[in-house]
Amino acid sequence: MRKGVNKKSIKSDVARVDRMTDADIDYSDMPPLDKAFFTKASTAWPPADTRRQAKTRRLKP
Repeated sequence: MRKGVNKKSIKSDVARVDRMTDADIDYSDMPPLDKAFFTKASTAWPPADTRRQAKTRRLKP
């Protein structure tokens, strides 16, 4: 963990974030998303061959 961060402070911060409403969130530093953004947007999924696959190993008796 980073210096000055402990599990207790993280849990208390998560609880604070859970209590927040949409009105509490400051969006002033984020530009609005327009049609051009969604035109360029794409979904990126890892290729099927890189996903987790079952591994087996034969052990000699």
